[in-house]
Amino acid sequence: MKRLILMTAGVFLIGFGGAMLRLSSLGTDPFTCMNLGISSIIGIPYGTSQLLFNLLLMIPMLIWYRKGLGIGTIFNMAALGYISDFCVSMWGHLGITAPWFTEHMILRFGFLLAAIPIFCLGVASYMESDLGIAPYDALGQIIEQWTNRRIRFSTARVITDVLAVLIGFSAGSVVGIATVITAFFTGPVVGFFRKKVRLHTLSV
Repeated sequence: MKRLILMTAGVFLIGFGGAMLRLSSLGTDPFTCMNLGISSIIGIPYGTSQLLFNLLLMIPMLIWYRKGLGIGTIFNMAALGYISDFCVSMWGHLGITAPWFTEHMILRFGFLLAAIPIFCLGVASYMESDLGIAPYDALGQIIEQWTNRRIRFSTARVITDVLAVLIGFSAGSVVGIATVITAFFTGPVVGFFRKKVRLHTLSV
């Protein structure tokens, strides 16, 4: 039950942090950047785009990283994008939208600074629940496994994030300071939070 709560809370934190990045209009995390671009081209909701792309990424995961599959994989794939859409909608009901932020640069940076640790803590929490990880996050684990740990997860995450940004940019998605920060620092920050979450859960 503790692991299930940790996984669920982690996915909600990722969705909430991702929504804050979207509203800041300063860019988003690489995977969101890519899916926002793809969703705008195809003309489908962001949540649906993320679900479909995760299904595509499930193929290499099924081949090389089956041990990463679990209920957390399915919950992340099916719910994360829609949680982010829901959070953006709820902020909108409070009058906080991306256009409204245009004239409030301090608040935009405030959302950015708050969103990154929230997002990374969410990733660390659901990964440490050990109930399965999302196909995109499994890519870093697969690369680490392929290279016999010569390329660690943190470095592999930077590689996959940069590729996602390039795809998102090519698809017309906004690339901003938040995209750059998350592309190069999500891996190390997630690694830091994973250690903290692991120590905390072991002590409870």
